[in-house]
Amino acid sequence: LDGVTGVQTCALPIFRIMFLILTDPVRSNLYLNVLAAILKFSREAGNLGKLVSAESPRDFIHILESFDLTVKKEVHVGDIMSSPPKYLFPESTVRDALDFMTQNGFEYIPICDKDRRLLGEVAVHDIFAIGLPQYAQMLTNLKFLSTLEPFEDLLKNEDVIQLGSIMKKPLDALSPQAIVFEAVFQFVKLNRHQLPVVKDGECVGVLSQMDLINKFLRV
Repeated sequence: LDGVTGVQTCALPIFRIMFLILTDPVRSNLYLNVLAAILKFSREAGNLGKLVSAESPRDFIHILESFDLTVKKEVHVGDIMSSPPKYLFPESTVRDALDFMTQNGFEYIPICDKDRRLLGEVAVHDIFAIGLPQYAQMLTNLKFLSTLEPFEDLLKNEDVIQLGSIMKKPLDALSPQAIVFEAVFQFVKLNRHQLPVVKDGECVGVLSQMDLINKFLRV
């Protein structure tokens, strides 16, 4: 606070180094990999300080070349997946799942044990299926179901129904080392919106179609 004018002032941040990445607009994978290399480089103590201390452009390039920087050619699932994953347990209830989906904006939940080993998965349509009477699947006209009575029964029992009783076995999973094209192929082939990412039985992340759009196609 300025004691003379009474106006509050603050110091603007000083940028000492800035990276400008010029890539082809359709090569978002190259941008991601260059950015990943810069982030890895900057996390190591002292690296940025050495660059800032360069006395000339030639000195700057010489220092940069002295580091072991590797830019991968491919983008892997592990580079763009959501991690660490958010998950629930087999003993969690439908109420837990509905609250989880509402709070996080997810429509898919990995079901894991305490060691985060993937046991199953629950999607929003699995919960919807509980509220549908079996006879409804055999009818072609459901206009007579003018109320939400089936879902009212579901809501009455949401504290009782455990996810372990409705979860599906995780038949489809991705490896963190899988290339992005493999993930796209799996989404299309399996008609999935999300897939768990598993390494040695442990759920290490979740990849969604929106991850591909936001982090790969529209970086």
